[in-house]
Amino acid sequence: MMHHALLPVENDVDRMDSVVACAAPILEALEPSVTLYHVFTEDRYSTLLDGMDVDSMDPDTLAKRNEAVQEVAARLREDGVSADIRGSVGDPASEIASYVESNDVDHVFLGGRRRSSTHKALFGSVSQQTLMSVDVPCTIAIE
Repeated sequence: MMHHALLPVENDVDRMDSVVACAAPILEALEPSVTLYHVFTEDRYSTLLDGMDVDSMDPDTLAKRNEAVQEVAARLREDGVSADIRGSVGDPASEIASYVESNDVDHVFLGGRRRSSTHKALFGSVSQQTLMSVDVPCTIAIE
């Protein structure tokens, strides 16, 4: 049984299409608590704060303002799935693994990419590092 699912959201909302399409029916059927999680790199976080002319902002608040996160949340709501939004600052794979461990997440939905001329499915570095760092089931949606 799935009790708490995590969907890490990257900035490219188009790359999230396959993740949402894969996760939404499962989440709707099983009704776990769902968290959308966006990790800002240190550089991106600083750039965003500079652009808003503020010295600091809670990463959760900033994640709720992120266009990709808002779009993924809206798509999930269309399928009857509500989600909390959380954010953090740091290395994405490390932050995701830390969140999974400290928040009783029991399933992670990640995106992957097809690469190479033979179209062998290879995971992006964040997806691969996350898979190797967490001890919970993960679903990989290949775009």
